[in-house]
Amino acid sequence: MRPTDEFLDSSDTGPEDHAGNMKWFPSNRQSILHRYRQLVPHLLTASATSCVWAAALLLMARVPSLQPCNGDAALVAHNSMSLMPESGSPNFLSSVVETLSCGSSLEEAKALGCGYDILMNAWLSPPCLDAVSVADYQKDGSWVGYADTNRTIPIPLAELGDYVEYYTSQRDHVVHCLALWKRQFRALFEGWKYVDPGLTMEKHVGHCVKLLLEKTETPGDREIPLKVIPFQLSCHVRNVPA
Repeated sequence: MRPTDEFLDSSDTGPEDHAGNMKWFPSNRQSILHRYRQLVPHLLTASATSCVWAAALLLMARVPSLQPCNGDAALVAHNSMSLMPESGSPNFLSSVVETLSCGSSLEEAKALGCGYDILMNAWLSPPCLDAVSVADYQKDGSWVGYADTNRTIPIPLAELGDYVEYYTSQRDHVVHCLALWKRQFRALFEGWKYVDPGLTMEKHVGHCVKLLLEKTETPGDREIPLKVIPFQLSCHVRNVPA
């Protein structure tokens, strides 16, 4: 079923046909290539904008760098890159005065009162949970998790974080990146005190940029299975007014 309120406004996504399906793929190769060439500059602009946000976050640093606690796991949902900054490099965590850990296991996360964030695919301390961005992310309808790669066994929303792994789609992978960029924007301009590591790591921005560029060559992202592995993250408390 098509969502009633889309992740992207209709003015941003293009014309629709009578069945309500988006006309993203023209029938001839020349038109497809033309649309891809039009898309690339927008992706590069998104990349540059994210880098500006990251630079602005770095400028907010106020105290010597603190090492994150052991509860910060490597980012394994959607990708295998680390959310941790390179040793000795300036980073957003320079302004961290406290970390709210969710431990390193499902049991510890629940015992610490953490909640599962389906956008970040991670257990987070309540102050780091952002219902607004999650609701926006869900508008696209591609977030639904399944227990199998063929995506025939849906998992209830409340149980997603209890699974060792589950599957969405490559479409969800793209929406995940875009929704996190929107959350990142709000965190910067609203001056959030509680910020999860998914918003602060340059490597994740680079990963999302690469993914979107590759999507200009890989149609069918709604049909390709994507494994999602829940994990735990700490919630960083920055030295700024609440």
